[in-house]
Order: sequence, then structure tokens, then C-alpha cells
Amino acid sequence: FYFYENDNDRNEIEKNYKINRPITNKEAQIEICWQKLNHKPKCIIFDLDYTIWPFILDSKILPPLRKIKQNGNFVIYDHNDRLINHYEDVGIIIRTLKDICFKHDPEKRFLAIASRSTTRNLALELIEMLDLINYFDNFQIYSGSKIKHMKCIKDELKLPNYDDILFFDDNKSNLQQTESLGLIGYQVRRHYGLSINELIKGLEKFNFFKANKSKIKKC
Repeated sequence: FYFYENDNDRNEIEKNYKINRPITNKEAQIEICWQKLNHKPKCIIFDLDYTIWPFILDSKILPPLRKIKQNGNFVIYDHNDRLINHYEDVGIIIRTLKDICFKHDPEKRFLAIASRSTTRNLALELIEMLDLINYFDNFQIYSGSKIKHMKCIKDELKLPNYDDILFFDDNKSNLQQTESLGLIGYQVRRHYGLSINELIKGLEKFNFFKANKSKIKKC
């Protein structure tokens, strides 16, 4: 994990990014890691089931969904009164990447979703209810090999190369298939999903592979 060492570090982040509120420890961990990278992904892609949220949408969630205010906070339930949410760190990860890390970067960078869910409309509805819909630039949600998902994202976002992509998924086979294109994948732990620690490890893996690209190819 990365932490700002003192209040001067915190103030510098807030000043540089024109944040008119105290920056949190978790935001600082992500931002400091991002600034330390010599090689940054142009696009970070996330799976949904067991990566963004802790269930398989197609089989575990029954619509209609409803969002209500409860004890001062908004919560989401499905038809069977199952409480629905993303993994604990997901919201702050997505918002920090888009609003802090990407916002003042000289290069255009993207966030995208690649899921094999067969319930695209339900997935998009839930992403919207979780207040994350506007943070993503592309959605590829349909069954089949994720090689097609990656090709569509690359083409639609006009990414120069596959090795500009960092892809988070819990499914090893999805990563093995898509890595054949040249992108860099990171497997999150199933049932634990995307956390700040996993994000940082993924970013560091991307940085390492890009820095050692010629050596790795020779091997």
C-alpha cells in the first residue's frame, strides 16, 4: 500500500488536482501509486461478476431492482429483497481513477467494462443505480469469448495497441484468452473482488511488463 507521508503530501495532492475537500487515505494510496508509474495504461477494463460485485448477475439477482433511502443512505434490493452492492473499494477506485488520476493527465485515458453476462440491460441498470455509469467510456456486455470484447473496446476507443490495456478479471481462462492479444491481465481473487491492494498490484504488473517488454519477448 501507498500512503502520503505527512500533511504536506496530502496538501500537495489536493492542490495539484484542485480538490476542494480533504483527500482520503484510500484516494491517496491510488493517486500516489499512479504517479509512481513510468508506464500507465491508456485503458483499464473490468469484468463484472466477482470483480466489481460479489455475485453472478445472471443467476443470483432477480429484477425488478429498487433503490431506497434507508437510515440516511441509499440501498439497492432485488425482487427477493436481496441487498445488492459492489465490493467495498470499487466505488472509490473508479471515482479516483477517473476524477483524480485521469483528469489532469496529458493523455486521454479510459475505463471500460467487459462482461459475459447475458443480461446486459440489468447490468447497466445496476451500474447506474450504483452511481458508476458515467465513469465508464465503453460497455461490452454479452456472452462469448472476451477476445471479441477486447477487440470492440480497442476499435471503439481507438486505442493504438492491445498492450495499452490493463484488464482485471477473476476468471483465469478469460485472462489467458485475452492476453494472447497482447494486453496485460490481472486476476483478482474470486469472492474478494477488486480492492485497492489488487488495483495497485495490477498497475505495478502493467508497469513492469511495459518496462521489460523487449526482454520478455526475447524470453
